[in-house]
Amino acid sequence: MKEKGNRIKGMDGLRGIAIIGITLFHMFPNVFKGGYLGVVLFFVLTGFLMVITNKKKMENREFSAIKFYISRIKRLYPPLLVMVFTTLGVYFFLANDSLRGMKMQVLSIFAGFNNFWQISQSLDYFTRIANTSPFSHLWFLSIEMQFYLIFPLLLFGLYKLEEKKGNSNTIKIILGVTVAFALIMPILYLCKVNVTRLYYGTDTRIYALFAGMLLGWIYTKEETKKNFYISLSLIAILVASYFIFAGKMPIVYLLVLTLTTILSMFLIEKTANSSVSLDVPILDWIGKHSYEIYLWQYPVIYLFQYKDWDKHFIIYLFEFVILIALVVWTNYFLKVFKYKQIKPKFQKAVLACGIVGFVFQATGVIALATSKEVDSSALQKRIAENEEAIKNKKKNAKSDGKMEKAKNVDYSPSGNSQKVSDKGLFCLGDSVMLSAYTNIQAVYPDATVDAAVSRQMSQAPDVLRWYESKGAVHNTVVMSLGTNGVLDESTVEQTLEMIGSDKSIFWVNVYAPGVEWEASNNQYLKELAKKHSNITLIDWNSYISQHTDLLEEDGIHPMESGADAYAHLIQEKINEVMQKQKEIEEKANK
Repeated sequence: MKEKGNRIKGMDGLRGIAIIGITLFHMFPNVFKGGYLGVVLFFVLTGFLMVITNKKKMENREFSAIKFYISRIKRLYPPLLVMVFTTLGVYFFLANDSLRGMKMQVLSIFAGFNNFWQISQSLDYFTRIANTSPFSHLWFLSIEMQFYLIFPLLLFGLYKLEEKKGNSNTIKIILGVTVAFALIMPILYLCKVNVTRLYYGTDTRIYALFAGMLLGWIYTKEETKKNFYISLSLIAILVASYFIFAGKMPIVYLLVLTLTTILSMFLIEKTANSSVSLDVPILDWIGKHSYEIYLWQYPVIYLFQYKDWDKHFIIYLFEFVILIALVVWTNYFLKVFKYKQIKPKFQKAVLACGIVGFVFQATGVIALATSKEVDSSALQKRIAENEEAIKNKKKNAKSDGKMEKAKNVDYSPSGNSQKVSDKGLFCLGDSVMLSAYTNIQAVYPDATVDAAVSRQMSQAPDVLRWYESKGAVHNTVVMSLGTNGVLDESTVEQTLEMIGSDKSIFWVNVYAPGVEWEASNNQYLKELAKKHSNITLIDWNSYISQHTDLLEEDGIHPMESGADAYAHLIQEKINEVMQKQKEIEEKANK
């Protein structure tokens, strides 16, 4: 093979393409909605390169599991430790509130089970809100760590299998195991398993690593003639997918992730040691530093989102500059431990990087040691009780009848073009509304409230359909959706059409600091209220941002007193519009 040492031409270029997609997804999730597919290419590359670099050692009796683990630890942990503790140190000064409940998360990162921790916390990669942190992206690293842990055993098993059954049968077995694991995700998705579990699960994602191993096992046996134009075509398909496949699309879990794995296998095979290499200077540098770029990108992006600094496009360019600077700084900082090997002219720069690093990392250790655990017991208890109450009340859902409005009266000046009533409200929302369920019922005893944890706009039509079948979507509707994801225009319009233009709608806007879609959703709701005259906006964001002491420790859900304020804010806006409509009717009757 045309290798330089153990390096195969073209692989750094592929890493560059993968990390660019992931970085753009983290920065611009609404544009590069499928950029996360770059992770699949990384997984396949990992499996491929592990086999390529270690199979010959196994055949020559030179492979050592201990040496393998030491080499992986040396590669993974120094940059990881630098990133985690420096981030904690910086956040200690700039975003201290975001460090609550950090101890267990940091432990899960270093111990290699962060993906399982995030599953247990129900953290969704595509709906990053209350429990998110600058380390939400490290689920990927945990799966790689788990793979490295079992890789020596896998390699030894395959080597023995090849000795006994031959290469052909070994390839068939690797293929069979890969296909079996690839089927787990679509089967679980069809069984309605939460996508968080599917996306983060080792059992649902490891097949991409096995696919890389399969490719590596085949590739070591024979070389094929390379066609660089085929490689470019495959890259074009991958890049196009970065713009198309949003993480909430069912087809992603049923087919796209598998197809991307197959695409990655072909792409690697056609690119490896091609006569025309992808390792052009920029891609080559990005690929060689892809691990550090991956580590640093989300801490930078999350801080700008959390501080609400990313209002202009120029800020994103600034984020890129900071990201690259941190990657370079990390490399210089780690050279402090090899100070005597550094050329004299670079020693002062490395020493300066070391001093800055040690200050922030020492602060990071203090930040971690003093970080408070998030006490969500009261919120969880209240939500559980409210969920049970909604479940029981749902059994008796019924119509409140039709309400007649005065003839030939234009209600538009009131702030809503349709007749508003405080009798028999229908309320549809997410966990913010759910946390205020009893408070809403106290103000409106005959209201029908259906709210759920992690509910997104995409789920609204199905919920509405059920209540419509019971005739229980009343004349005045209160919506509280937009915390858990981007408000998709087509789904919103579909929902409004289902509710009907003859009903009055009150939409509570979003308060979720640090979430990238908070501002865009609230702006969209403003425009929606202008577009549809039967929609009135309830500005929860403006109110609660001035009364954050009414929120739970997660900074999003209202505590009991905040839930009471939430319910009364809805009441005040409804009463305000009703009073104006009453005055309009009185004038019309004179």
